[in-house]
Amino acid sequence: MQFYVYIIEGVDGWCYCGQTKNIQNRLETHNLGKNTSTKKHTPYKLIWIKTCHTRFIARYYEKLIKNYGVKKYATKQLISFEGFEIRKRCARIMDEYTKLMTHTMGHKTINL
Repeated sequence: MQFYVYIIEGVDGWCYCGQTKNIQNRLETHNLGKNTSTKKHTPYKLIWIKTCHTRFIARYYEKLIKNYGVKKYATKQLISFEGFEIRKRCARIMDEYTKLMTHTMGHKTINL
């Protein structure tokens, strides 16, 4: 099963990052104002999306983006396709995660 990390932009330029397994339903939920965090800024358009193989990785990536700053990250993505600073942080953290998984479960690679 695939999960998605996404960034949407409201009509006023406000950006929101989330994760889901059904991007179409989630975008509809945001645009209908059913999410308390996003209902003030409708309508939304999807400006960035990333596919992940597990919900754990999707949640982790979402947290990284929110800690970095959603608008800042979205701007970097649109300017440089894959923002260098966030990739560097993700690589370092995923390297730590890979080491942990190798130690605990014997996995050798983790695919985002």
